[in-house]
Amino acid sequence: MEEEKLVTLAVHTNKKAQILKDFLEEKGIEVHIDSINGKSLTDVTPGVRVRVMEQDLAHALALVESVHLFSYNKEETYRVDDGKPRILVPVDFSDYSLNACRVAFNIAKLRDAKVKIFNAYYNPYYPVDLPFADILYGSDEEEKKEATNIIDKVKSKMQELVSEIGKRVESGDFPSVNYSYSFREGVAEEEIAEYARQYKPRLIVMGTKGADDQSDNMLGSVTAEVIEMTNVATLAIPKDSLLRDPLAIRHIAFSTNFSQRDLITFDTLYQFAKPYGKDLRITLLHVNILDKKGAKWSEENVQKILTYIKEHYPELNIGYKQIDTDNENMYSEIGQFITDEHVEVVTVNTRRRNAFTRLFVPSVSRKILARSKAALLVLREN
Repeated sequence: MEEEKLVTLAVHTNKKAQILKDFLEEKGIEVHIDSINGKSLTDVTPGVRVRVMEQDLAHALALVESVHLFSYNKEETYRVDDGKPRILVPVDFSDYSLNACRVAFNIAKLRDAKVKIFNAYYNPYYPVDLPFADILYGSDEEEKKEATNIIDKVKSKMQELVSEIGKRVESGDFPSVNYSYSFREGVAEEEIAEYARQYKPRLIVMGTKGADDQSDNMLGSVTAEVIEMTNVATLAIPKDSLLRDPLAIRHIAFSTNFSQRDLITFDTLYQFAKPYGKDLRITLLHVNILDKKGAKWSEENVQKILTYIKEHYPELNIGYKQIDTDNENMYSEIGQFITDEHVEVVTVNTRRRNAFTRLFVPSVSRKILARSKAALLVLREN
């Protein structure tokens, strides 16, 4: 058998890989498993590749999804799980989705986590509770044909993505981490939010459209909806973002009103930032709306809070920036600051996310963020 005809379906622990192998072989699909580090297979092997013939990939993915083989709603899943933190990456098979996968894989490598790549597709011809592989229902032949075309397209796109990620892992462009795929039929933001509740990821990583992207891919304003509908930290990466490797981040802007809730959330950012030490610059960014009564902070109050933060987080490189603006110019001035100061990630907390998620809707606000090439990290309070 020629090596190039095998594609990686998933990278699991050995126990999960054996379960997947047995399941697929019962369905008549030939499966090969091997260790990603070249060592012998054991229950503690950190990564086991589950590979199938390329022509069997779409069928294998559909079979796994039809029974939700490793659903985290099932108690037995936890008995064969490795217990690693989970990262969810919703994709629509676009270039910016691939970039989101790259960032997620690098974060997973850095944090010893695993990645689930997820696609939600919409089929207007059949109810969403029909299994992926069951496409023979219905009476109208034209509807059946259209439904089949939609599902075939999803299969094809997923197969292309699986193959592309496999190539990038082999070439070293993506690090080798545990990963697998999943998909559901339904409205994108609803299915992503529901899957997040089941999968319980530590982080959601999503690509977003560029400012001038007029394609009909699902991600873009969906990102803002997912941020609103979930209680999971979310990293949203614009299409043209320079963010590729989390180890290369050098400047983060933390949006704050210096409330107690902001300070609590900052501690979450600290857990992320402390391995970088002084190499990572963190700017506490306060947007002061001039026409809003009581919004302006006195210099004395600012200095007290800065002193508090610097005393509690002495190993971090922390600065402060206040932008005095009005509602009309707020986003342009924020965008200018991001560009001028080479900010790679803008961080906000749960309470203040509404103002910033407007950057993702099809408007001037979203274009500012897209052109600035900064990612948005929405943190949640623990």
